[in-house]
Amino acid sequence: MNREKSKHYHNDMIGILAFALLSQEATRVGYIDLQVIMDNYKELAEAKDELERYKSQWELKVDSIKVQLDSLERDYQEARPLLTDQERISREMEIDAKEAEYEKALRDMVRALEQKNRELLTPYTDKITETVRKIAKDMGLEMVLDISEKTLVYADPKRDITSLVLGELNKEYVSTGPIQKKKFLCFPLKETNEEARSTGIGFTIQASMEVVFGRSPRFDLVSSANVNSSLQANNITTETITLDDAKRVCRDYAGEIFLFGTVQKTGEDCEFEVGLYLDDGTLIQKAKRRSRVEDIALSTESQNLASTLLNYYISWLEQQENLGGKEKTGGTGEGGGTEEGGGGQ
Repeated sequence: MNREKSKHYHNDMIGILAFALLSQEATRVGYIDLQVIMDNYKELAEAKDELERYKSQWELKVDSIKVQLDSLERDYQEARPLLTDQERISREMEIDAKEAEYEKALRDMVRALEQKNRELLTPYTDKITETVRKIAKDMGLEMVLDISEKTLVYADPKRDITSLVLGELNKEYVSTGPIQKKKFLCFPLKETNEEARSTGIGFTIQASMEVVFGRSPRFDLVSSANVNSSLQANNITTETITLDDAKRVCRDYAGEIFLFGTVQKTGEDCEFEVGLYLDDGTLIQKAKRRSRVEDIALSTESQNLASTLLNYYISWLEQQENLGGKEKTGGTGEGGGTEEGGGGQ
């Protein structure tokens, strides 16, 4: 069975199953339009924008190599009548090498985009699934179908829970009053060896992480420029900075949440660990990443780490709100878990 026939067969079976289920009064079935949810889920839209920016970075890199290749080929064709046999061989080898570099860059871009797509979008598709499951359970639904493939001829609008799912997913963007933002600071990472300090990698990671938290409506961001100026005024460097230093600067800005961590560089690789802290230094969660130092890879892993901590914070905050009490780590403390990942190439 070829792929197209398999798809039609799959859709037909969904339609038959849906009809059979909806015909049984004892079975409570709802439905969603997944495409509508994907198109209108605000946080997912931000992730898609980030994916497009990442794609543009790769396209610039690949296009740059293509321009070099085209230039080599053009120059070779123009000069060829005047070249000796040895010079022609040398030029052709140079062109072959550049063409191989270009083809490798294309393959690397495809792999990187596939990986980035999974990293960026999977947390949100998982959240959609969990939200559908929660609403279905609350409504006593035994099954929820996706009608975005247009396999159902008719469905009762009363069974459509698409708007409920979107309302739950986008609730942090909707408020009956002013959003209570937390003042947030992102510190440069402490550079624990000379290799890291010589490249200023702590500031590079700071800038990438700041972008992620700066997009969230939950935070009032103190710019990294102001944070770094305060550190400089107090003679604090990326070699000497400590958690206590970060706490003091956070208090100076009346901050409530901050990021602080460490980074070590070895050759073309680095490893960094970052914690999300309350203003008193209480750890909420840590995450660790390993990455190549190359710009695209490092930016990607830095933003992935920040997204991990942001998503953890949102889940943690919702738990605190459900408990109806003051924000607290619920035992996380300095022994809080560390999420590991990385290996971006």
